[in-house]
Amino acid sequence: MQYPVNEINIRQEYSASHKAVDLGWTDSVGKNQKVYAAARGEVIGIYKQNLGGNVIRIYHKELNCITEYAHLQDNSIRVKKGTRVLEGEWIANMGATGKVTGPHLHFAMVKGSKYIESKRIDPIKYIARYPWQHVADNSKAKSKIYSTKTAKDIPSEPLLVHNKMNYSRLSVVKDFKIYNNEYVPYFGASGSFAIVDNLNKYYCCKRFLK
Repeated sequence: MQYPVNEINIRQEYSASHKAVDLGWTDSVGKNQKVYAAARGEVIGIYKQNLGGNVIRIYHKELNCITEYAHLQDNSIRVKKGTRVLEGEWIANMGATGKVTGPHLHFAMVKGSKYIESKRIDPIKYIARYPWQHVADNSKAKSKIYSTKTAKDIPSEPLLVHNKMNYSRLSVVKDFKIYNNEYVPYFGASGSFAIVDNLNKYYCCKRFLK
C-alpha cells in the first residue's frame, strides 16, 4: 500500500483519541494536492459528514481492509460508489471540508470488510513511500515512514509471496506476485525474509529486494 499523497507531511499521528493520520500540505504544493487510492479496491461509500466533510471509503479485498479519506475538497471526487480503483489512482483532492483548521487529508484504516470506527488501526504501520513521493522537512514521524525497495535479479519470475516463513506450496499468496524492476513495500526483515505486507504479514526472499 502506498501513501495517498505525493507530498508527505504528517501533521498529526495516530493516537487513542485520534485514530487516523493527518497528512497536511506545504506551500510548494498548496491545498489542492491530489489524493490517491492507497491500494486497488472498490469504492464502498461516498459521504458528506459534519465532522469529516467529504469522505471516500475503499475496500481492498486482497488485503482485507478499508481505507478512508476525509476532508476532501468540494466537487473534486472523481469516483462513485462501486468504482474499482487501482493503487495510486487519483480519486479526489485534499480539502478543508467538515470541521478543520486548514486543508489536510484525514487518512484512516480498518482491518476487515466492515468499517467500525473503534476498530481503526494506525495507517503509518502499513503504508510505504514510493520513490516519487517526497517527505516534507517539517513532517512529524519521519523515522516511522516506511519506503519501497526495487525487485532485482529474480531468476524465475514472478517472485512468490508467502503468508508463512516455511515457503510451503500452501503458503503462497495467489494475488501477490513480484516481478523484476517493480517497487515493493518493505517493512523490515526477519532473517532472510522481507516483510512486504505488514498488515497481513506476507513474506518473500529479501535477497531479491535491493
